[in-house]
Amino acid sequence: MQEQHNNITNGFLSIIGIGVDPNSTEPDFYVLAVDDDSAITRPITHEGYIVIFTKIGEAPLVLLLAPPNIIELGPAPNEEILLIDAIQVLYLLEAQDVDDKAVLLNFINVTMDFIEAIHYTIPIEYQKILIDFANHLTIEKEFASFFATHDVNREKMKNAITWLIGAIASNVTVFDEKLLAVAQ
Repeated sequence: MQEQHNNITNGFLSIIGIGVDPNSTEPDFYVLAVDDDSAITRPITHEGYIVIFTKIGEAPLVLLLAPPNIIELGPAPNEEILLIDAIQVLYLLEAQDVDDKAVLLNFINVTMDFIEAIHYTIPIEYQKILIDFANHLTIEKEFASFFATHDVNREKMKNAITWLIGAIASNVTVFDEKLLAVAQ
């Protein structure tokens, strides 16, 4: 079962949209997650894999894969509260100096929480720069100065972001009715 969810008794459910299509501003996938008092976003997992789904209306069925204490937090929401867009993140890192909408910060925070949920360890060199960058973005929308004052360049940051994307992408399972049948 999902040991990271076992001791949660309060919190709320949220849907996070995931964008990967550079030609769309809409999510390509969704993740049902639990946000609790620890401020960590924990995705619903099945057998160690993050459960993603393609239709927002599937959230109530995905919730059935969760432990009873998480199901009791329901009902599942019917709209996303956040979109994390991998393509937009890479574009911002490549071509911009300011992140007015906290796209980078939200992406780093959510994906690092997801990595924790699948029990991966972020390589130390990436972990440090991601945490330092997130700390900077918490205070400043402008981020070009981060690269000027830290021993990291945009390319190294893109490598760290790409590692997060790859680790998550290789540890997802797509929800369907068969998955629900197997889980029950």
